[in-house]
Amino acid sequence: MLRSLEETAPETAIEVDAIIVGAGLAGLFLAARLADRGLRVLVSESGGRTQIEETHPLNDVEMTGAAYEGAAHGRFRCLGGTSSRWGGALLPYLDTDLLKHPCGWHSGWGTDEEVLSHALSDVEAAFGVTSDSYEGGGELSDLLPTFKPRLPKWPVFRKRNTANIFGDQIRNDGQLQVWTDATVTKILLNSGCVSGVVAEGPSGNSLTAKALSVILACGAIEATRMLLLLNRAHEGRLFPKESPLGVGFHDHLSAPIADLQVFDRREISRLFGFRFVPGGMRNLRFELSAETRFDKELPGSFLHVAFSREEENGFEGLRRVLQTAQSRKMPSIFDIGLILADMPWFARAVWWRAVEKRLYPPPGSTFELHLVTEQEPNERNTISLSETQCDPFGLPQARIDWHISDSDIEMFLKIADHTAECWSHGRISHIADLNVRSKDNVIGAVRDGGGIFHPAGTTRIGDTAKDGAVDNQLRVHGVPGLRVLATSVFPSIGGSSPSLALTQMAVRMADEIARDCSRAMN
Repeated sequence: MLRSLEETAPETAIEVDAIIVGAGLAGLFLAARLADRGLRVLVSESGGRTQIEETHPLNDVEMTGAAYEGAAHGRFRCLGGTSSRWGGALLPYLDTDLLKHPCGWHSGWGTDEEVLSHALSDVEAAFGVTSDSYEGGGELSDLLPTFKPRLPKWPVFRKRNTANIFGDQIRNDGQLQVWTDATVTKILLNSGCVSGVVAEGPSGNSLTAKALSVILACGAIEATRMLLLLNRAHEGRLFPKESPLGVGFHDHLSAPIADLQVFDRREISRLFGFRFVPGGMRNLRFELSAETRFDKELPGSFLHVAFSREEENGFEGLRRVLQTAQSRKMPSIFDIGLILADMPWFARAVWWRAVEKRLYPPPGSTFELHLVTEQEPNERNTISLSETQCDPFGLPQARIDWHISDSDIEMFLKIADHTAECWSHGRISHIADLNVRSKDNVIGAVRDGGGIFHPAGTTRIGDTAKDGAVDNQLRVHGVPGLRVLATSVFPSIGGSSPSLALTQMAVRMADEIARDCSRAMN
């Protein structure tokens, strides 16, 4: 059932088994799974059914450090949330990402890859991708020494948005209520245990929902803000002074580190171009091996090759047309015109799609090597509550104090140098040479990048309330019934994209909540 709090409001409190705050990537996965288990579920989404603009006023934050671009442009409030614009890369974390960090940043997640792998097939089935391996072997294995070739899976554009995946269930499942335009402004506690939420709409309508399980699946920044607001409402008594809540904010850092001097354009396009497969696409990236990370005390990192796209062309038009299916919008006449005006490229791209099963790069494009690394979860980087700025409901906005440290830059350059050295010794050097960019160029690109919208760390997993905001089952320390399902629970962001791990956690959490409800009824 899909309703808008802008249009109507319930006359009495709604009683359900679980309340999920946020109808994004993780929230809808969790909601659908719980409803399948027979639980009554209410999802409260602060945005509307779609978000047309690229920014949302409820995402305004106060910034006191460097500009963190992910605060405004990496968050979407609507059905599907960030998945309405998400790139789509699905790639499991390696064990290395979940264990004691090679740089000593944390002692581990309290879980391992095997726990998450039990949910992998369910997630793959939902996204409609194949179940084959993510690891590149054979002729790929000797391309770049000390780097592990990996093959992410990219669902078709429409299936990257969880609002499209679970749309029929949202409309037709009597166990599932999804309320849009419903911003949760209060988390209710009874004797220290969670008991429900209050949500408000832009026009003044409100709803109260009661449940013994509330899950914050509203994104890393907003989930952190909601816990901070809850603690403030209880005069700071919920979390100890030593709590790391809001501390250690970090993201992936990314920059192009070299241009490729290509010897064979067809071969480089075959190697790094997106390959069409049943259910979507695959491409090649290189992830720094576990052995190298521990030996050299390096953070998680990966490399990928990108086409330069400085001009509007048919490729850009086609990409945006496909993205409209993901964000549930109509394609623009301008983008269709770009495709028609670039028919020679389009015809070649159709041929490559049919014969090579790959995406053909736009004409005149060059190839860049991009490095993505973990950022250290430095205590200086924080999310707190603004003392001067409030949202439309009168609640303090998030205040983000984020910096890229000299240590972050030093580590990034160290991995970039390691990459260049390994490139010259690998078989890949027979396909393309590296024209390494200057250190000043790389440093400028890292500092100006503003993160790549993978925020983490501010409600991190820890054994106790002094070590983390949640335990390894993502239950908030000291507040029974309250959980967090966002990348903010990740102690470090890992050497891969975090979205798959988040959906795997959603599946695991649904199983745990269903077991808790079954025990309570018995």
